[in-house]
Amino acid sequence: MSASATITSQIQKYGAKVFRKAYIKRRNSSTGLFESDWQEITKYVKKWGKIKTSIDDVRRNKFSLNNIRLTLTNDKGTFNDYLSDASLWYNYAPRARSLIKIEAGFYEESVGSNLIYTRQEYPSDTTMFIGVIDSDINLNTNNEAIITGNSLLQIFRDYPASNLNFTLTGQTAQLAIETVRDHTDGSGNFIFRPFFNDTTSNWLIDSTTTEYLDLNTGAAQLVRDISTWEMIENLAEAENKVVFIDRFGKFHFEGRDANTTAIAYQFHGDEVDPIYGTTITKVNKYKDVIDKFYSRIIVKFDDADTSTSRVDKELTLTVSGTNNSWLYGQKNYLLENIWIQNTTSAETVRDTLYDELTVIKKEIEFNTTFVPHLSLLDKINVTYKSSLFNNKYLWDIRNWADGDEGTELFWASSDDPWDIKGEEFKISSIEIDLDNFRNTFKCREI
Repeated sequence: MSASATITSQIQKYGAKVFRKAYIKRRNSSTGLFESDWQEITKYVKKWGKIKTSIDDVRRNKFSLNNIRLTLTNDKGTFNDYLSDASLWYNYAPRARSLIKIEAGFYEESVGSNLIYTRQEYPSDTTMFIGVIDSDINLNTNNEAIITGNSLLQIFRDYPASNLNFTLTGQTAQLAIETVRDHTDGSGNFIFRPFFNDTTSNWLIDSTTTEYLDLNTGAAQLVRDISTWEMIENLAEAENKVVFIDRFGKFHFEGRDANTTAIAYQFHGDEVDPIYGTTITKVNKYKDVIDKFYSRIIVKFDDADTSTSRVDKELTLTVSGTNNSWLYGQKNYLLENIWIQNTTSAETVRDTLYDELTVIKKEIEFNTTFVPHLSLLDKINVTYKSSLFNNKYLWDIRNWADGDEGTELFWASSDDPWDIKGEEFKISSIEIDLDNFRNTFKCREI
């Protein structure tokens, strides 16, 4: 059985067993580097909180990952300051920016012929979150410790882009991101790589060709007053890329359609599918998103306010029942990004936005049972049948014999307010409720 089939069978399995685990990695008090092995702290966790990641959810190209908040028992001072000899951080560096990892998934146990129990966990990689511990661990009078885990993107927010070592006359976005990846303290010690498992394989960077001529020194106008994360976001927008950090702690700077080549999972509600079961418990929203429709796209790529500092493209307006400008109104979408280097690059960005935003697309938000293995931008398939008579008695709702002659002993067919039949969406937001093993997905029509 394949890995995907295995996790699928676990998701729909009645009485499937689930688990959660929490780990930390501390830093050596001398070298400042992370220890090799994760230290499990699962037995201390009282409340797990939620993990939520999103992209394009609030604003196009904007990635966010909420802070996870763990409540732990601290009866023995386990999570005290590193100066306390009861603390897990005693003889280590302070607690701030230690790594934290959350795992969750399904498991099965079996007994072999040797009477030894073995445990199989699903999915194959059960990592749900890797981040850094906030600067403070709050302690309260209930002998509890509150750990806040920030996304790994926080390390880029906390580092000025002007401190990066740009040495070329100009460089591509790919080289700029690789400069971030390979940045050192001047003595050969990497600044960012330790947070990404000390390997370049956790940096997924698409190749690019446009050169940014003003990206040649830390004093360059483009970078001198912004954070490294702002620089990365600006480059992603200029290159039509998305940038995010996935649940495995891997950095992505890549095309928007990287995960949409195949269906990652099918969701079903109301009706039981023989393979995927019924996972949708509630549809919160399902609608045509008119507020994300724009009839005119404007890309401004130069500080100067001239006709050559911008490019635009607009739908033709005609009074017609099939013309979107007439049906939904004329609205401008303005993107200002001085990192875009020339008219050709601006036109490429404009055309991509035009194709995406001048059509009406559906968005859906739904709650599900525990589905742990999906990622942002994954392509999914949704089937949901909504009935006016779900979980209701039909007596006094339908009249007998209101159909054709010969059907007097049958109820007339019920009407459905809406019906989703195998529609394809791309995931823009995932929320995992670790206390209750539930998910909420937000998705946009492909």
